[in-house]
Amino acid sequence: MNGLDDLIDYFVVEVSYGRSVDWYLVKLSSIASSIEDLCRGTNIDPRDLFRDFLEDNKVRKALEKLSCYSGDAIESIKNDPRFKNLRRYIDLIEQTLARIPCVEKELEVIPRPATWSIEYMEKKAEEKHVLHKPKAYISKDLGSWIEKNIDYLVLALLVLSIIILIYSLISR
Repeated sequence: MNGLDDLIDYFVVEVSYGRSVDWYLVKLSSIASSIEDLCRGTNIDPRDLFRDFLEDNKVRKALEKLSCYSGDAIESIKNDPRFKNLRRYIDLIEQTLARIPCVEKELEVIPRPATWSIEYMEKKAEEKHVLHKPKAYISKDLGSWIEKNIDYLVLALLVLSIIILIYSLISR
């Protein structure tokens, strides 16, 4: 199948850039989504196609580093919501990684914190940053004051121009 060959080539190239278990799982997750898209509207079972993908020699060669960390990979798939779509294929991934010999251990196992905790820490950092900023210049305060009171300023200018017009007519 031509689409599967393209996905295999894409996966092999992409995982060559990675240095962590997370990277491999992100790429596997992407492949799983692409395979499901390929199978949509056909009689082909995505599990069968994913199995064919995992059994390809190029893919097996690319997964050699990940096979050293199969336990961490399986735990991440089970617990991390980012890899929820891989849970359907967890048995296939586990069997494949078990059959691949561990060649070199050079991947990092970096547990990614939950998204809510990352967002919370970013918000805290922004709040700290805002608390330590120097006070705004008067021009910034004046600009916001003008924006808030523009209606009154226009009315005052109108009244002032009418007064000047009346004064100029009277003084003639």
